[in-house]
Amino acid sequence: MITREIQLAAQIAGAPALDDFTVATTEVDGEILVRTDQVGLAATYLELMRADCTIPVPAWQPGRRVGVAAIGTVIRSDSPELAVGDLVQSMTGWSEYSAGPAAQYIKLDPIADPGYHLGQGPTAYYGMADVAGVGEGDVVFVSGAAGGVGSLSSQLGGAAERFPEPDHAAAQARGVELLPFSCHHTADQIAAWREHFGTWLGEGRFVYPQTVVKGGIEDVPQAFLSLLQGSYRGNVSVRLS
Repeated sequence: MITREIQLAAQIAGAPALDDFTVATTEVDGEILVRTDQVGLAATYLELMRADCTIPVPAWQPGRRVGVAAIGTVIRSDSPELAVGDLVQSMTGWSEYSAGPAAQYIKLDPIADPGYHLGQGPTAYYGMADVAGVGEGDVVFVSGAAGGVGSLSSQLGGAAERFPEPDHAAAQARGVELLPFSCHHTADQIAAWREHFGTWLGEGRFVYPQTVVKGGIEDVPQAFLSLLQGSYRGNVSVRLS
């Protein structure tokens, strides 16, 4: 299958611009072939585009596809694990089509708004529930609640009675402690978020702030730059036409 994808033209040193990206034509083939329906955007992607990336993962290289989370529809399958028409999530990035082994794709439950699957909920939930150990009665301050993680974290504080009991001693609650953590989540962390998220949505105790931009794959870089400029609120994704 011939597909178009967004590649990094050069690693970014200063402010990002459209000419830092290129639309490339490539061929994809594998056990599963997926049409990409929606791709996620996050401000942290910019760090991965820099040569001096401080995130403890390999920086993205020029000439390679960029982006991370994507959801799409299976259009060909040679695996009993997935069928044509299944909705799947992967980490295949900004591309019109992707292909690979079945293990690369996670089958999703069909929902009214598939964009919910692209949110940064696992990061918000893991940070609040497991790392910070927020519990009932705690006062939570979120310094930036307009973006994907902050807009969810601010609500998670209000739902803290659903979290596991904090592991650290209550005596430390009045101190200030920095607790950095990685955003490379385990399957258990993702499952915990989805379980609570679905429950809270059903109970009407939770809303999902998001901005969905519509366009072709060539419009994704501009949407990303607009996110960095503060044009959008909540979790941001591009629904491919």
